[in-house]
Amino acid sequence: MPAASSKFANVPLDDDTRVLSQSEVSINGLDALHQRWVWDGIIGQSLVFLAGDVSATTDQEIVDMARVAGLVAMESATTVSRGDSGFVFLNFGFET
Repeated sequence: MPAASSKFANVPLDDDTRVLSQSEVSINGLDALHQRWVWDGIIGQSLVFLAGDVSATTDQEIVDMARVAGLVAMESATTVSRGDSGFVFLNFGFET
C-alpha cells in the first residue's frame, strides 16, 4: 500500500480498522486521502481532508463535492466526522 504524504501521515486509525488501500486525490482543488478499509466485518471508504481546508465548508457541501467529483455514488449513505484530530472524514460505500 502506498504511504500517504506527510500531509496525511498522522491520520488516526481505530485499532480494529484495517486499511485495504489508500491514495491521494484532489477534489475541487482540495487534497484528500481516499481510503478503503474494513472494520468489524464492514467494508467502507473514507475521504480524509485536513480540517483547516474544509473549516468553512458544511458537511453537506463536502458530500456534494465528492458526489459531483464521482467519488461517492449519489445513492450511497454517508457520514461526516469532525473531531479534534485535525482531519475531517467523509465515510461512504458501506458493504457487509
